[in-house]
Amino acid sequence: SRLSHFTLFSETWFVAWVPSSVATVHPVCVADRYGTICALRYVIRYKSIIVFSACLGIVIWSLLLWTESLAALQVVQVLYGAYMASEVAYYTYIYAKISREKYQQVTGNTRAAILLGRFLSGVISQILVSTGAMNVRDLNYITLGSK
Repeated sequence: SRLSHFTLFSETWFVAWVPSSVATVHPVCVADRYGTICALRYVIRYKSIIVFSACLGIVIWSLLLWTESLAALQVVQVLYGAYMASEVAYYTYIYAKISREKYQQVTGNTRAAILLGRFLSGVISQILVSTGAMNVRDLNYITLGSK
């Protein structure tokens, strides 16, 4: 069944995504804030968070492609909150591997790469959908394949 815009906003975004984002970003930020003395950093480590994030991405886009229920969309929103929070761990890992003198250069290069990737994917997606070569659902298959 098709869900209305109001239902999607009020019953998935507000109910599921916001609380899950707040709940999942806090442990990652605490780990980042207290550096090496934080027990959470020793337990989780950066690489395991990055692998966990990739697995979350696969689950999220699989659910988006093959489910239509409101409950599934709420699960997607909870998982997406954790997925976005894990980006913090990714950036922390990058900075843990370089010297302080290179922080500004790495920040600039990383942000430029991310923004360029988002720009190009947006332009290519728009062209593909506008010309009728693909629909939005097909684009989700590409996203799933990139995870």
